[in-house]
Amino acid sequence: MRKMILRTIVCLAALMRIASAQMVGTMKVTLPFAATVGGITLPAGMYTIRDLQDDGGSSVLQISAADGKGVIALAMEVVAPKNQPVSDEAKVELKQTGTGGYEIKTIWLAGRDVGYEFLK
Repeated sequence: MRKMILRTIVCLAALMRIASAQMVGTMKVTLPFAATVGGITLPAGMYTIRDLQDDGGSSVLQISAADGKGVIALAMEVVAPKNQPVSDEAKVELKQTGTGGYEIKTIWLAGRDVGYEFLK
């Protein structure tokens, strides 16, 4: 009986670990221009974005390039406007700044009507 209870606990712990690993999202996006986020300018190129911590309303995102350089930024989860179509790919919206540069405004998740808007 004890062995059966122990096996059940081990199986439940493994399932919980798998479920929590699925909550942490990873996506790849391409920045067509250099853009700032969190006060750091990222050069144009391919980036991997990981959701390091999600508390339901905001997330801590790690944005990193293939060379490992990147930034960690706080983002708020947002819902897309009703007239915005859902994209099959992750999408980055850039906003032009007054100095002629760009900043990352929003990252939309693939296949979903939610995304992340970065806090200043």
